[in-house]
Amino acid sequence: MNLVNVQPPKRPAPGPLSSSSTQTGTSTTSFPATSLVDEASDNFKLATILANFDWTPVLRLVQRVRPFATMSSGMVELARFVLLKAAAPGFRGHILAAPPQMQALWHALREFTHEYFELSSTLVGKPTVLGYDPPGEELGARDKLGPESPLWSSGIGQNDGIMKGDAGRGFRDSEDDGVKEERLRARAIADSWPYFVLAERLATFDGQPLLKLLRFSTHPNAEMNNEIRELARFLLLKAVKRDLDGTALSPPAQIDELWHLLLRFPAQYQELCASLLGHRVGVYGDGGVSIGHDPLQAYGDPRQRNDRLAATFAAHVPAFGEPPFSPLWDKSASITNS
Repeated sequence: MNLVNVQPPKRPAPGPLSSSSTQTGTSTTSFPATSLVDEASDNFKLATILANFDWTPVLRLVQRVRPFATMSSGMVELARFVLLKAAAPGFRGHILAAPPQMQALWHALREFTHEYFELSSTLVGKPTVLGYDPPGEELGARDKLGPESPLWSSGIGQNDGIMKGDAGRGFRDSEDDGVKEERLRARAIADSWPYFVLAERLATFDGQPLLKLLRFSTHPNAEMNNEIRELARFLLLKAVKRDLDGTALSPPAQIDELWHLLLRFPAQYQELCASLLGHRVGVYGDGGVSIGHDPLQAYGDPRQRNDRLAATFAAHVPAFGEPPFSPLWDKSASITNS
């Protein structure tokens, strides 16, 4: 088994929506580029790329908690914000932050890791992702989006079921929270050949921002070589099985929760996956080199999800020499995602 370099599957680029694109239980309509900016705008090319992107899966996910969301309202506003991010000089996440109601919409888009990479790369003109930095973003979008935008209304969007909490809330007030600098230990992840090679790659990842977010949001006593290590072990299994499209393995619920938090850092996630899969960081190749995440799989056939969960547990012993002992691997917990 070659664990050194894992090639990404060939995947079609996102295609345009037709004028009357239809999904099961979902009727959507493509929006024109002129609904984002004027045709004379310097950013009209970016608007055209966004108008041709297939927003239907994102809308379907949003409609799980907002049944009345439409293509012409929420997705257009989201596309306008993404356009601002792409046009900003600091597209890795340090310039513009999402307004309150936008947080959930943008989080839904970033959940589709492969598609988000492809859209970001097309907008920027090179392999990259439009970043999101929970502790570092400055709120600078209000004047550009316009304060009349409905997405500036408060009280909706941060706790509606798409995202759990506000990734940036209170971060600046918690700079001196006593979090010590910690690093993953490769031998704590896996110590047998050839899995140790992948463990060494995972150990180079700076998990400190993720640990801080985890402690702030849901696990105040989280440890680098406990919670973060168990997430790293799951990602190692995904790499070993070459499960880049999410069809082979699924995590138990608590590991999935950690995975969701990691996806809050899309640029760092792409770099972690590139390193883990044996590709030079910053050179992602065809369609990106990331371990894919499709949130709509959570609403698929429960038997298929259970099969993927069983496959994850079956892969654990060969890789790590023991069954999972952490409470995070509670097999009886319901699966919340892919």
